[in-house]
Amino acid sequence: MNVLICGDSYSDETCIINKYKPTHTWVNLLRQDFEVNCVAVAGATNVEILSQVLKNRQPWPNDVAIVSLAPIVRGDNTKNSLAAIRKITQLKNTYVWSSFTDFKNTKDIDWLPFVAYNELHIKEQYNKEYERRDFLFTGCHFTGAGNDAVYKHMKYILENRSFK
Repeated sequence: MNVLICGDSYSDETCIINKYKPTHTWVNLLRQDFEVNCVAVAGATNVEILSQVLKNRQPWPNDVAIVSLAPIVRGDNTKNSLAAIRKITQLKNTYVWSSFTDFKNTKDIDWLPFVAYNELHIKEQYNKEYERRDFLFTGCHFTGAGNDAVYKHMKYILENRSFK
């Protein structure tokens, strides 16, 4: 199975955030089990993420795309962002997820906050104290344990879900 990974920094294994370099990401872990092409880019809007998918999809029946969505209001106007999201969720063989609360109760999108491991939620919880703590983020905004959890989830989805 070939796996295309698109999205923002939650899927961009190369981004450097908060003075750490990615060392242990869920994307890299998936490479142990699948052929992975990651084209995700930190800071991408949902319109840009749709473009990532459309430019890099292969027409083979065993290919699957994993797409992490950005916040609805990032960059583009809301109308364009929502239209892009709608198109992404209608693509065949595509698994769509996001850590952002914008998608907490959205049909066809899995909201996966991984709160205990996710930089966004940890930062909100610890506020000013956040800068003084060492949470050992290893990439994609997750701690090492978080990247392990996301990897296990994605592997389960790829191995057990019937894609349309």
